[in-house]
Amino acid sequence: MAKKASELVAGNVDRLMRKAGLSNAALEKKSGGRLKRSTVDRVRRAQGSTGIDSVGEIARALGLELWQLCVRELDADHLPLLQDSENGADFDTSARERELLVKFRSLSAAFQQLVLNDLDRYLQAELQTQPQKGEPAKRHA
Repeated sequence: MAKKASELVAGNVDRLMRKAGLSNAALEKKSGGRLKRSTVDRVRRAQGSTGIDSVGEIARALGLELWQLCVRELDADHLPLLQDSENGADFDTSARERELLVKFRSLSAAFQQLVLNDLDRYLQAELQTQPQKGEPAKRHA
């Protein structure tokens, strides 16, 4: 028999938090205060109706996409990835890319925008340091 959506999400959130060694208070802190520990507790116990925005914030604090919390029999060691519909290949990321994504998602929207602005400047600077076609590479001492 199918579980209610709240029970499915509750089991997944609880499993992921236990694996990561996170308490409700730790997840509240990790969310930058966008979540309250009481909300996390209600989600973990499938108590009442929790808004989709709160579940989205929990996913974000865990470094996941919202949809990943809705996967049946979620394995915390092998999280589901999106697949390229044309060839079935996973959009896999390296450990460093996943770490960056988790940290990025834990930032508020304002700080995320600042990081993206800085990233654009870094990309522009890197492009300026790359040699043009037919130009010898610059050597840095």
